[in-house]
Amino acid sequence: MPLRNWVDRLGARTHRVPLAIIGLAVLAVNMPTLLHIVTTNPVQLYADLQATAPRQALPGFPIIDPNAGFITLSLGHLVTTDWLHGHVPWWNPYEGLGSPLAGEMQAAAFFPPVLLLQSAVGFVVFHILLELVAGCATYFLLQRLGLGRAASTAGGVAFGLCGTLAWFEHATANPVAFLPLALLGVELARDASLASRRHGWRLLAVALGLSIVAGFPEVAYLNGLLVVVWAGVRLFTLPARRRAMAVKLAQGGAVGLLLGAPALVAFLDYLPHADVGNHAGAFADGSLPIQSLAQTILPYGFGPIFGLQSHGSSLLTLMWSNTGGYLDATLVTCALMGLLGSRCRGLRIALGLWVLAAMSKTFGVAAVSHLLNHLPGFHSLAFYRYSQSSWELAVIVLAAFGIDDMVRRSVRPVVIVGAGVVALGAIAWAAGQAWPVLATSQGYAHPHSFTAASVLLAALGVVVVVTGGLISYAGRKPRGRRIGRLLVAGAVAAEAVVLFAAPALSAPRPAPSDMAVVHFLQRHLGLSRFATLGPVQPNFGSFFGLAEINVNDLPVPKDFTRYITKSLDDNTDPLIFTGTTETDPAGLSPAQELARHLAAYEAAGVKFVVTSAAGVDVTGSPWPPAGLTPAPRRVYADSTVDVWRLPTPAPFFSTTGAPCALRSAGVAAVTVTCSGAAVLHRLELPMPGWRAQVGSSNVTVRSAGPFQSVAVGSGTTRVTFSFTPPYGNAALVAALVGLASILSTFVLGRWRRGRHRRQTDLTQPEPEPEPVTPYATSSGSDHSRSSPSAPTNAAG
Repeated sequence: MPLRNWVDRLGARTHRVPLAIIGLAVLAVNMPTLLHIVTTNPVQLYADLQATAPRQALPGFPIIDPNAGFITLSLGHLVTTDWLHGHVPWWNPYEGLGSPLAGEMQAAAFFPPVLLLQSAVGFVVFHILLELVAGCATYFLLQRLGLGRAASTAGGVAFGLCGTLAWFEHATANPVAFLPLALLGVELARDASLASRRHGWRLLAVALGLSIVAGFPEVAYLNGLLVVVWAGVRLFTLPARRRAMAVKLAQGGAVGLLLGAPALVAFLDYLPHADVGNHAGAFADGSLPIQSLAQTILPYGFGPIFGLQSHGSSLLTLMWSNTGGYLDATLVTCALMGLLGSRCRGLRIALGLWVLAAMSKTFGVAAVSHLLNHLPGFHSLAFYRYSQSSWELAVIVLAAFGIDDMVRRSVRPVVIVGAGVVALGAIAWAAGQAWPVLATSQGYAHPHSFTAASVLLAALGVVVVVTGGLISYAGRKPRGRRIGRLLVAGAVAAEAVVLFAAPALSAPRPAPSDMAVVHFLQRHLGLSRFATLGPVQPNFGSFFGLAEINVNDLPVPKDFTRYITKSLDDNTDPLIFTGTTETDPAGLSPAQELARHLAAYEAAGVKFVVTSAAGVDVTGSPWPPAGLTPAPRRVYADSTVDVWRLPTPAPFFSTTGAPCALRSAGVAAVTVTCSGAAVLHRLELPMPGWRAQVGSSNVTVRSAGPFQSVAVGSGTTRVTFSFTPPYGNAALVAALVGLASILSTFVLGRWRRGRHRRQTDLTQPEPEPEPVTPYATSSGSDHSRSSPSAPTNAAG
């Protein structure tokens, strides 16, 4: 019954149409992918297994960050496989020399929706789910603030289809959906405090826990700061019972941390041993160029995502590589009006200041940047890229306030027109920034058409909003005000749909990938590894269950990055060790580096090298180079890919000391039969958390360079290896405690309410019986019909 009541409340007539509109908007923008008209399948986009050139309407890509394939799909698929086989996904044996999986965070190992990442369709459904959660949570948040259905629905569509979710499909997007859910949790805690109700903290705990385990700590942290600001404003503007609300907020935060404990503990255990690249402090003063501010207002004014290239500079590539979202022109117009309203005045001011501070740091206002850098962790955050979702939501809430104020006719016409003029001025300025950049761009015959179309769409939206606002203010009849309301809300929702759907024009038509080479490797690789000079890009080895020495990830174990630089390739970024990159174009090419360090590759267990069918790397250097001895042998070839077998790859398990016979059972178990004391070597990276069971004894796993070793005695011994990060099991218990606290308080609350209702029913007096009305004798009277409450004559 409780679940049924909740579903009934959710589907009440008040919410039915708005939720349907939000759902239809999300489905509409994803329909080309769901119907296989175009594809965003990361295997097709980024694995480098395509035999033919992509066919698409416009140049560019449908998403900004290829980590949607390298990390989100590849590692998420591995996480799902581990869970379905009953294993906690602590470790990834398929990346480099092995790497923490849960501790890497972006794999989202404890994020329930990751179980959808079994296929390309599951990848699409995964993001549809996030968009629906974001949109519906925003709608209910705005409803809780007392806004009308038009404003709440427009806000729900706008955030469900916000710029961050439109441009990102890797782990950055995962926590975004839970920001409005956490703010809704704050509002529920506030209302419960005012009504002197128990609990009220559970939704906040769930939202914070999901934000943590969603897989991107930077976004979760920055969004969490907005939650703190929001909660502080709502707490100090509470007319009474502030202490009760503070307690509920503390309970929600504490239980949220318990729910996120497995991911947090794995991550914090990994960090001391991880290479985090520029996150070690290089991002402290990072910012975007002024053209990126114009791109925020006109998202496609500079062309499609990576669709155009600047002649003689890398400006356009730099802009697309570092941006994190955009703002719709209609939202900006409505938000300017929303700033001036009187209801929830403190919250509006706080949101305005948040947007101002965040955008100032993003676009390089030095004084603001230096001030914010005093906050914990800000030196390590790419704030300019990962704060966008927070100020997108802040603008959307302000815009919803503005729409609702227009509906209530509390916005004067001069304010409506003034907001429109400011928005149109911003559009004109952004177009002025884009025009000269596109004048020297390459990649499309008519680049300025993108700027012109963007200006037309944005200006039309602003004009419709202003027109609708004026009609709503001037309308003397409900019908006129309704038309104005629908124009404003419709313009906001329509622009969100168009901008979100636009990247689909750069998505290719579905085409088959060369899976034959994958099947060959799955049959013949065994416990060995392979290296790539292009095809089967990392970390797609993790997706296909193939151990790949190459890596494209963050963080990466320090011991492995040192091993890459020292022993495998000293002309590459060890965090992007893909077989296709160089740090010095004048240095050795990837193929030449591989040939130069061939013995080290073999020592790491590399058995195969995968190249394009052309037999060259990205620089044109041949593989294998002439004169390489002993020469690799080609063992597979098709129209896309060649596979070369190296002469003497090291076995995954080996021994030194007394002679031994080995019989392996996968990468985690081996039976050793030795004539005396020996040392078992395993080609896996050592790290705190590894344990070995030798027979019935637990022994310490020792480090032998970048590999593991354990001592074994004479006779036959079974040795098994397992990895659990320090305090990992305790973190799992903590998460179960947090989950139990939520479920137990929910069940207890329902039981108490039911008992209260039963006691109330028992104490109420029975109603007096109604007087009996005698039957009328007229055959034409309605009273001649029998009634269950009327006495009957048994004799007829």
